[in-house]
Amino acid sequence: MKHDLGRIIAVLMSVAGITTACQAQQSATADKPNILLLYVDNAGYGDLGCYGNRVVKTPRIDRLASEGARCADFYVSASSCTPSRGAILTGRHPLRNGLAHQLARTENWIGIGLPHRERIIPHYLKQAGYATACFGKWNIGFAPGSRPTERGFDEFFGFRSGNINYYTHIYNGEYDMFRGTERHKVEGYSTDLFADAACDFIRRQDKKPWFVYLPFNAAHYVSGVNMAPGEKPEWQVPGKYLERYGWPANDPDEKHRYLAVLTALDDAIGRVLDTLDGLKLRERTLVILISDNGAFMLPKCGLEVASNAPLRDGGTTCYEGGVRVPAMFRWPGKIKPGTVCREMLSHLDVLPLCLTAAGLPLPKDRVLDGRNPLPALTGKAKSPHSSLAFAYGTGSGLRQGNLKLIRPKPNAPWELYDLAADPGERENLAEKRPADLTRLTSEFEKWLTEVKTDASEPAPRPATEKSAKKVVMLGATPAASYYRPVKAQKRAVRECEVAVYGGTPAGVAAAIQAARTGRKTLLLSFNQHVGGMTSGGLTATDIGKKESVGGLALDFYTRIGRIVGFSPSAAESLYLTMLQEAGVTVLLGRCLESVEMRDNRLVSIAMETGETIKAAMFIDATYEGDLMAAAGVSYRVGREPRSAFNESLAGQWQQISWKDVYQFCRLPISPYLVAGDPASGLLPEISPEKPGAPGQGDYRVQAYNFRMYLSNQAGRIPFPKPEGYHPARYGLLARFLNADPGIQWTLHYTVRPMTDGPVQMRHGDSNNAGSFSSDYVGGCHRWPDGTYEAVSFSELPAPRRGLTMPFRKLYELRERIFQDHVSYQQGLLYFLANDPQVPQELQERVRKFGLDPDEFKETGHWPHQLYVREGRRMVSGYVMTQENCESKRTVDDPVGLASYAMDSHFCQRVVVEENGKTTVRNEGGFGLGFRKPYPVAYRAIVPKKDECANLLVPVCLSASHVAYGSIRMEPVFMILGQSAGTAASLAIEDGVSVQDVDYGKLKHRLLAGKQRL
Repeated sequence: MKHDLGRIIAVLMSVAGITTACQAQQSATADKPNILLLYVDNAGYGDLGCYGNRVVKTPRIDRLASEGARCADFYVSASSCTPSRGAILTGRHPLRNGLAHQLARTENWIGIGLPHRERIIPHYLKQAGYATACFGKWNIGFAPGSRPTERGFDEFFGFRSGNINYYTHIYNGEYDMFRGTERHKVEGYSTDLFADAACDFIRRQDKKPWFVYLPFNAAHYVSGVNMAPGEKPEWQVPGKYLERYGWPANDPDEKHRYLAVLTALDDAIGRVLDTLDGLKLRERTLVILISDNGAFMLPKCGLEVASNAPLRDGGTTCYEGGVRVPAMFRWPGKIKPGTVCREMLSHLDVLPLCLTAAGLPLPKDRVLDGRNPLPALTGKAKSPHSSLAFAYGTGSGLRQGNLKLIRPKPNAPWELYDLAADPGERENLAEKRPADLTRLTSEFEKWLTEVKTDASEPAPRPATEKSAKKVVMLGATPAASYYRPVKAQKRAVRECEVAVYGGTPAGVAAAIQAARTGRKTLLLSFNQHVGGMTSGGLTATDIGKKESVGGLALDFYTRIGRIVGFSPSAAESLYLTMLQEAGVTVLLGRCLESVEMRDNRLVSIAMETGETIKAAMFIDATYEGDLMAAAGVSYRVGREPRSAFNESLAGQWQQISWKDVYQFCRLPISPYLVAGDPASGLLPEISPEKPGAPGQGDYRVQAYNFRMYLSNQAGRIPFPKPEGYHPARYGLLARFLNADPGIQWTLHYTVRPMTDGPVQMRHGDSNNAGSFSSDYVGGCHRWPDGTYEAVSFSELPAPRRGLTMPFRKLYELRERIFQDHVSYQQGLLYFLANDPQVPQELQERVRKFGLDPDEFKETGHWPHQLYVREGRRMVSGYVMTQENCESKRTVDDPVGLASYAMDSHFCQRVVVEENGKTTVRNEGGFGLGFRKPYPVAYRAIVPKKDECANLLVPVCLSASHVAYGSIRMEPVFMILGQSAGTAASLAIEDGVSVQDVDYGKLKHRLLAGKQRL
């Protein structure tokens, strides 16, 4: 009985404790106001009743202004929709946050827009427990990773672009309404739909404070391209709002229709405010209403019906009509009703206000241009800004006190106005007040230098229709690159438990798994993508035995619906979704600069952005092994001699497989410019290096290429002609194509005599397939670590350690190699499709294919990822070899299964003597299967303990060239990545090095994670 009583008392005390904690949490939550941010579109300074318009009917907005503070001198930093939205959500000027232009059509669909390193209001508020939602116009980028639910919003209902048809929701011929990341078919007037969605969300919130961002498309005009054929572009509004003015429901007068649009907007806002009142939330809600820029004054578009009175000009200019906008703030108990604030404030101030209201500190890892406006709104302080700067398009300006400096075009003279005496900017005082002009000009230039120094690197912009035609004609793919230098931002430290470097499938899986185990995890991707080759074109997955795939890899293929044949964009989208679900913080465009080591442990890694990443555990998931090398871990590049591990496939000129495949049909093709004349020199793409003897090792790596995503459907993009193209580069191929009329050109893989590729062409993922093909043989030997020496050896050299050159130089070298691969492969396709040396029938077959218009849109439809088939390979306490692949040697610490054939592409193309003839042959290719899947050792993914005790390497693992040729498959990388994430978490949990992880525990967790061992 005593024991029972004790248990009862304990339970009651526990319940009391929980109740107290809940009450404390509820109290804390009650202290945080709800926040409603109403962002209206292109409403002018003189468009609303509360700003002096005596005709328009906007009673609800006018009442809102009277219930709080109406701002008389409120500004946006750029007078156009996209940069204005990016600025209000980041609290950073468009020139600083990297989104200073209006998104073009293609960018609205698939552009990154606001760089992913930028954080927006919901990111911060979620830290304070807020539920977050966005309803309406997004317009700051919709590529994977850029969409609202990927940038901190729990819910999104709205459209991607800059303007839509209010009824059909069409933008440039495409339906543009989305819920989350999926297109969502719905009927109704867009203004009402967005307001109703906000009301519904607010009604569903009963536990958390909430933040609702409600960016209406009203009162933006409807572009003619959004109308049905033959339909007149006009201001779209239900007839009842025209009738409210006493006009006919079908009144064609543009001025009347525009006023009715504003009244419809007023009604919608009123319904949201009524919802707050009905739920008794008025006293607990901060309401903000701002226009994104001034009304447009473009008579040719029928837009000069709005009003910026008494200000000059309008949208897209930096005159007052473009940048001074209506704004009002209602916060009962904080802001006195009826306040008219005449202090200079900015939409950049909204983020600091929201964070302050939520009890959050302002971020220290980035510069904010906004300041907390609350003291000014309550009359307790002057403006928090000594000056405000403006920039958009060709215009720029600065306001300081009552003086306004403006320059409409870069080469135009600066103008100067006194806004107190001349709010309409009619009298230019530049000549009358030269001292003020000089002072303000100096202030602007000083500001411009500072903001550009701190600026985010702008996200790459996809081709628009005009530039897409240029791509087709000239082959220009300016966004297809490996490396773009990044200016260091303000130094910042990020701390986590597990840091994963490399956005490959292994990196994605490692980060997801670490986060799922409760670890705070960062995934840092070198480029602007995640998914490596799986999202970079390799979607005809080399799987081996399906039964060997488990865990996250199997989950990925199950969710995408297939193992072979999905699209690259779908793969990246799914990876980003899975990362978001796991709570992984993803940082794109992070290039490793240096590392800090202490007692054989990685303490931190520094990125070019200026960030320092501190973590307990690190995972190198790059294809190259850059972090591993920087940490001083032993590695090799190239091929071991046959004697090193007694591998029949090792070294040069192996005789096991591929002896007759892709060897120019064994024809005696002359390698010389003038056939048979060595003095004339070698044809391009034949190495002058002397090959080694059979079985000797070297420092060559197997060829890289781009896995093209092709289409044979209408709308395909013709193969582009790259800049600097010259058909002579393909002289060897031309000679081969015309060597024998009996050769059959398959445009596919082949093993039959007198058949050849020369490339694989099919709808979807298309690969190398020929003697002279998309593999750039010999073009990548310096890629792994920047070095290459054309020697052969029979004894295995000692492993390398450390970096051979600074990272910046290595990245620049790789960029040159990358662009050389682009030029080579694009030129090859253009040659096959157009050159008169190519047989006409083959040309016609090639021209039936082109680049897929739905993939890689941001890089001119060319893959963004080079297929790095082999980089550095770690040398640890256990080296996987051919014996492992053939199950002649097994391991007692498996962390996953590999099952694909041992496979290497060619490593060199050289001159040989064959049957008494001097000819050309490819060397280094092999493809040899085995009978069953084999396990990969845990010891092969961890370095030697005396080299680094807190690093795992699931991609550039410890394996010979032969064994790596089997392991190097994307599903296996995901498998090993998941195991690395599990091991990293376990090492943290037990406080041990990765080498001392208890394998029994690791195995148990791997099996629980559905890995197959």
